[in-house]
Amino acid sequence: MVEAPLPWKQPRVLIAPSYGDPAVRKRWHDTMEAPISFTAARISQHLDAGELDQLRQHHPDSTARLWGAKPRFDAAIDQLSTGDLVLFTGQSRLRAIGTFGFKTRNERLADELWPPAPGEAGWTNVYSVTDLLPVQGISYPELATYLGYGEKYPFQGTLLVSAEQASRVIANLGIEVHGSQDVEESADVAALLPVYGRIPLERMHVSESAYDQHARTISIHRVEALLVQRYAASRPDQAIERIRTETGYTDLYVPAEKDLIEAKRGAGHGFVREALAQLLDYSTHTDVPIDRLTALFPSRPADRGIQLLNRFGIDCLYYDAPEDRFTRVPTSAEAFKAVRTL
Repeated sequence: MVEAPLPWKQPRVLIAPSYGDPAVRKRWHDTMEAPISFTAARISQHLDAGELDQLRQHHPDSTARLWGAKPRFDAAIDQLSTGDLVLFTGQSRLRAIGTFGFKTRNERLADELWPPAPGEAGWTNVYSVTDLLPVQGISYPELATYLGYGEKYPFQGTLLVSAEQASRVIANLGIEVHGSQDVEESADVAALLPVYGRIPLERMHVSESAYDQHARTISIHRVEALLVQRYAASRPDQAIERIRTETGYTDLYVPAEKDLIEAKRGAGHGFVREALAQLLDYSTHTDVPIDRLTALFPSRPADRGIQLLNRFGIDCLYYDAPEDRFTRVPTSAEAFKAVRTL
């Protein structure tokens, strides 16, 4: 059976070198650049019935992107499960992000996929990758900073980062895992990672691009990242943070004003509804003090959207491009109090 991803389980994060020397680039070209058929005879002959069944459940079209790890990384691979994140590095930058799918320890399969060079040890761990998302503009020094390493960290080997590092890199990269809300974290993760953690706001250089459409998808939103950066730059007098709650990451928190802010990449009514729901959810599942809830948009929403937010005690904050400033439409103190006392 396919291991069902926990809807709000803090994902583990694996760093996987993927584009270094010519041999690594060839492996990427052969099994990651495009999905390969695992029912083809050369692959399926190395899979037992259980492995083939699991692959089909993860990948109903009988094709998958496959990557691997050598035996010395067995312990790290053992800790990964469906829905965890894999950050692929190479050429001194973060190249792509994917979700961890099927895994097996199968030396014959690994040798078929990536024949080892004479005298070199082969791979034993094989795993599939879904939702592969290309990323641009994240250099090794930036990624190292997000993980708490020195800027010269080389990213030379497969690395399973700690739960705290995973929390930081997910927040600082602006990664959103769709379909990943509503279930409590597993006990082991909760023990490792504080539920309420403040994460310093970092500049995010990301592209918005996606392929491999599956039930679980990851995305990084450039518009939201730029909007958050612009707002932070407009408030140089204020410390601005991100907060991790039981149910997700907030976009912004201004401690001096106790203002919890959710940014959206559009101002349509659907984005208004998303911001409203997320702010009410996040504010219920955090113990940081809150005196204001704010929905942040790249342009002014329609009047009915602003009225909806204000009715539920939420300020509307939008970027006024012609004036190059942010304009706030505040809710009433009564509406905010009524919602916060529910």
